[in-house]
Amino acid sequence: MNIPFQSHIMHNKCCVNCRIYDWGHFMMFTPMIFIRHFFSWTLFWMSVLVLIRWEIVYARYPERFWDGSNRTLRCTKCADKTCQIKKLLAK
Repeated sequence: MNIPFQSHIMHNKCCVNCRIYDWGHFMMFTPMIFIRHFFSWTLFWMSVLVLIRWEIVYARYPERFWDGSNRTLRCTKCADKTCQIKKLLAK
């Protein structure tokens, strides 16, 4: 579980605020570059495009990713299992 990494190193209140959390497709399909097949390379390059789009949107509109201006990013609205476990451990 990534709770110690998230709380002690990243200092995030919620996993939705983490930039690495949205790099999932790139991390998932990076090994596909080593499989010499059109479909595996397509998965990899599509994940690169999603990553580039994510970083451009993050750079252009940082207020969308700040929990102070976006209510859906607050921990009270988070439905991710990691956040639910963290809420139970905090009690």
